[in-house]
Amino acid sequence: MSWIEFGNIAFYSTTVVSVLFALLYMIFAPWWKTFAGRNIMAVMGSMAVAFGYFTWVINLGHVPPGFMPMRALIFTAIALSIGWRTVIFIRFHIIRSLRAGKGRQDELEDSR
Repeated sequence: MSWIEFGNIAFYSTTVVSVLFALLYMIFAPWWKTFAGRNIMAVMGSMAVAFGYFTWVINLGHVPPGFMPMRALIFTAIALSIGWRTVIFIRFHIIRSLRAGKGRQDELEDSR
């Protein structure tokens, strides 16, 4: 298998799992109730749209009309949702830790 084939399989696999996650999360999780849930939906939804759209374009075999505006809108949505996630992280983890005067104390750290 060449690197091109491997890359194509990896790309299509990413499309499948990102669309699957976004659909399952949208249907089964109460994502609209919390900041984190809304942000997860925004990031994963925009990623699913991006991978789905680019998979469709690749399978068309040519660049469709309106490709550049769609590409710009998709990347803007991804940038905004990841930027939003960064703000959430700064507000709820970094600033709270600094105000409390202690290091990070969350479930991601080893508490030994």
